[in-house]
Amino acid sequence: MTSKVFTSPYTTEYASGSKAIEDQIEEQNQQFAFDGFLISDTMPSSVIEEFKQWVEEGLLKFHAKKKYDDDHYKAKSYSLGFHEIDFVVSHAQIKNWFYLMSQKNTCWNDEHIDVIFYHLRKKSKLKSDQDYRFTITNYFFKNYIDKTYSRCYEDDTDTVLTTQQYYVESARVALIEEAITHIIKGYCMSSGLPWHQVDEVYVPINCNENFHWVLAVIALKDRHIRIYDSLFR
Repeated sequence: MTSKVFTSPYTTEYASGSKAIEDQIEEQNQQFAFDGFLISDTMPSSVIEEFKQWVEEGLLKFHAKKKYDDDHYKAKSYSLGFHEIDFVVSHAQIKNWFYLMSQKNTCWNDEHIDVIFYHLRKKSKLKSDQDYRFTITNYFFKNYIDKTYSRCYEDDTDTVLTTQQYYVESARVALIEEAITHIIKGYCMSSGLPWHQVDEVYVPINCNENFHWVLAVIALKDRHIRIYDSLFR
């Protein structure tokens, strides 16, 4: 039985034998969220318009002047109408989550990036017959690399650690390296692929929390890294 809490407001009941049921079943057989759509395809205008109307409903008069983390909706309108939407790698609980995605010149946070890339990662994993295969890390991968580098790189200050301090630092580095290894082997991420099964690895990178993202692409066979930066000229 479907819980009323999680029932979609767009649910429609059909009569027995209705052709709409067949269409609905065919739609449910999609393997992933973007199945049947290419990045260059044009989405139906009705779907986009319905989403825009939903996002704009209940907005504060001066919502555009609010800070990034502030609530942009009136008290009775910030809720989704149910507990949350499960995106597997993130859970949206308020309309602000979608508002930030829909506004121009607004930086997506790590949850938005992880959700979008999770679906792309799942698409690549299920399309096992493709000649070109890729996987995508999550937001934390770059942080793991940073922490490992900062703890392992030679310290210019020639700081001498005690035996206890050295042991603590070594244990921290070992845990971080283990997390990196698990990502490379495809263990700890939803729909992740081990790197030996793919051609390239996409790594989303936030530029020191400056509300700007770049994309690093690790070409494993060619042994080089490409960087895509929308601000680079």
